[in-house]
Amino acid sequence: MIRRIRGLHKNESGQSIVFSAITFLFLALFVFMVLNVGDVTSRKMRLTNNADAVAISGATWMCRGYNLTAMLNVCQTQVLAIIILLKSVQTTDELANTLLTAQMAVATALSAFPLTAPVGGFLETLTSLEQSAMSTVESTYESLAQTLENNGNGVLWQVEDALNTAEKVEVNVIPFVAQAEAVKTGIANGATIGVLYPLIPMGDLKLPFIDENDRKFESLCKPVADHFNAISRAVDTKIAKIGNIGMNGQKNIEHMPTTSYLGTSQVSHILGDVIDILTAGDFGPAPLEYFKAYFPYPLLRLIPPFIGAVFDGVVRANYMAMCTDEPGSYTFRNVTDDCNQCKAHIDKVKKLNYGIISGLTTRVDEVNSIKDMLHKAKCNCGDPSPCKVVGQVLDENGNSQDVCGYMEPVVPGSDVWLEGDSAAGTLEGTDAKNFFHYVMHNICTKKVVRTTWVDPGQYGLSTEGKTLRPDGKIKVKFIKEYKINGCEYDDTREISQDQAWGSRGGDSDKPKPFLLKRDNDNGKEYWQTHKDYVGIAYVLPEENIINIKAGLKNPNPAGMIYFSQAEIYVPDGVEPHLFNQCWQVRLVRFTKFKELSEKLDSTGVSQAISLGGGNSGSTGKFMQVFNALKEIFNGDVIIH
Repeated sequence: MIRRIRGLHKNESGQSIVFSAITFLFLALFVFMVLNVGDVTSRKMRLTNNADAVAISGATWMCRGYNLTAMLNVCQTQVLAIIILLKSVQTTDELANTLLTAQMAVATALSAFPLTAPVGGFLETLTSLEQSAMSTVESTYESLAQTLENNGNGVLWQVEDALNTAEKVEVNVIPFVAQAEAVKTGIANGATIGVLYPLIPMGDLKLPFIDENDRKFESLCKPVADHFNAISRAVDTKIAKIGNIGMNGQKNIEHMPTTSYLGTSQVSHILGDVIDILTAGDFGPAPLEYFKAYFPYPLLRLIPPFIGAVFDGVVRANYMAMCTDEPGSYTFRNVTDDCNQCKAHIDKVKKLNYGIISGLTTRVDEVNSIKDMLHKAKCNCGDPSPCKVVGQVLDENGNSQDVCGYMEPVVPGSDVWLEGDSAAGTLEGTDAKNFFHYVMHNICTKKVVRTTWVDPGQYGLSTEGKTLRPDGKIKVKFIKEYKINGCEYDDTREISQDQAWGSRGGDSDKPKPFLLKRDNDNGKEYWQTHKDYVGIAYVLPEENIINIKAGLKNPNPAGMIYFSQAEIYVPDGVEPHLFNQCWQVRLVRFTKFKELSEKLDSTGVSQAISLGGGNSGSTGKFMQVFNALKEIFNGDVIIH
């Protein structure tokens, strides 16, 4: 026995078992560690993607708020355009009827003179056609206006109210929807807590729009961009001084393919030129450009003076009265047969219609005016002189027919028309003013009467019972009458704000769009610091795949937290304002840890999670991890 025991130290069999056991132990520990590290790494990757999903989900809903607001702003502007149009038709309708009545009177006066009778007859026919067209426009307008505008109470104003209400609702609701979707996205992708920063109810999670008391109706009128693809410049896009609106120097808003935009190089110069011709050129500042899309504007302009001479000016005047603090004024070409009106506006007269008629009579003591000597007579066209065409009329089939006549002596043989000394016509500009001043001597009618001796044979006068001079001439009375038959002059009228607004005079009744909030006049934009949203994803600590008490303890006992940042932006070359519906979302570098460390608290996190239907019971552990990160990084920027 003793010998066997003494020989054990010489026995080397089985010595590798000890080394094998130790090796397998470390190999097992390494495998378990790799599995656990791989599991943690996988969770980390999933959590990183989860944070990205939370940020993108929440920011996308906020971006939808931008685009929906822009769409509602554009709709309000377009409805406003139709309202201004209908109001302008009403004003123009009243004015055009007055002008057409005056134009008919001028036509009648011109028809009384043989030399201008063809012009007068044509003008009478044209005026009749215009009055017929006006009747059609009136009947169409009355039914439309009563339903659509109705002095501030029509369907269009109800649409404006609905759009304005919808905008208020979506501005307040979208942030809550964004937060709820962010929380749901985080939980659906395996996070214990997923939340979008800024939080609710902290008040930060809101669209960066101007405050309620800064919203102005005039913003619907104010252009905010040179054209649709203009390069952003602070001087053109800031809206710090809302309400400082004026017609001078305004730029067009391009919310839709207007003629200006169609004519740019981005689309087609040729197409723009064609559209310009079809729509009679650019109409003016927004929202006037929209009229082309909603009304047969080019057709209406074919009915002068209803559209060509009046309508454009009235539209702009209504635009001014509604969109500025000043009444809108419009200038139009007034037509009148009242010489006193011509006299009162002689400096603005553009056309002057006049007539001169002369005659001789041997009834020296019985005749005091041309009416005592001559009257207008009708004849059949084709009869010999003095019969001539004096006008045109339309028959029952709508065909044009000539009307003929001449000036006939009241007493044949004693009275005679001096056609060669008679004249009539239209003078323009300086010639009209000189005629009124130097020929008419600033009066409306002038009569020249004198006694003279003439050769009776030259004028076809009878010598029966008349005294002849030795040279064969007889004594006659010469009468020449000058008369202003009418004129056209530039007249100006105003449309007050009360007239333009009707029953919508109160500020609370006016639609007010939401716009981006600007910081100050130097071009720095408030929304730039409020366009980034942070997605936060947190998971509670989980047991390792293999957990050995002697080692391999959970290396992350507090859980994991990750951040991701999404930005709302517009593509390069597009104006960042709330009339463009092209806002988009993209992930950017995370830079808001310092802001989070200052504002993030457990109350906001808990209520934000509750908003999305998640369990806020883990908020405490989340805040422990977050506060630990604050201590580690001391507010510095971190990037995941």
